[in-house]
Amino acid sequence: MGLEGKRVAVIGNNSYSWCVTYMAVVSGDMVIVPLDKALPDTEIKSLIKRSKADAVVFDKKYVDVFEKIRKENKSNLQYYICMDDIESANVIKYSELMQKGEELVNNEDNRYDSIKIDNKKMSIMLFTSGTTGKPVIIPYTAKDVDDWATMFARCYETAGVTKKDRVHITPGYGLWTAGIGFQAGAEKLGAMVIPMGPGNTDKQLQMMIDLESTVLTATSSYALLLAEEIDKRGLKDKIHLKKGVFEYHLLM
Repeated sequence: MGLEGKRVAVIGNNSYSWCVTYMAVVSGDMVIVPLDKALPDTEIKSLIKRSKADAVVFDKKYVDVFEKIRKENKSNLQYYICMDDIESANVIKYSELMQKGEELVNNEDNRYDSIKIDNKKMSIMLFTSGTTGKPVIIPYTAKDVDDWATMFARCYETAGVTKKDRVHITPGYGLWTAGIGFQAGAEKLGAMVIPMGPGNTDKQLQMMIDLESTVLTATSSYALLLAEEIDKRGLKDKIHLKKGVFEYHLLM
């Protein structure tokens, strides 16, 4: 395909096309650079340049944006791939990526009712949420878990979290990947962990006060709810939060 080893930026609406693009890129010896569709055009241009992306996959909404970037010729971009196969924007046919991604998405071996697992190698078993169908199993080896924790620790470091912080974790635990990932990364970093899990806002706020949490991890919506409750109850002077690391669902 010509993209092996390349950095591939991807931007578009939450859709089936986004999903198969993601699967194709991460499984094809490429490095994915996911771009938030909520970003302004100027920030998209900046991230394309700073990430040194070699290729970009986008939907038709962004044709004009990337046409301008192509004409400016101030980035590393060599390949422009439109999800809608618009001829003027393509260097590589999107259908080539689509075919590879669909093979992975539709592979029955990815389903938890048929996947074959080597129990000697498996360290932990987690699932997708199952929002759009049966949950897909995600078996991790011990090396996977360690790599996962290391990458999450880097995320914390990027956000300015240190060993001195107290990380208040509200995403779900159990078979879902979120809470466990937030905790593993904080532990790897050496920060103190407060593994609250989701819900029970009264208790969340009380623990923030009593344990002097300095970092909040949460979904974007729950972080907003907590902020509203802190303001409503007049707790600002009692809360020690300084940073937030929020979970944003691109695909579920």
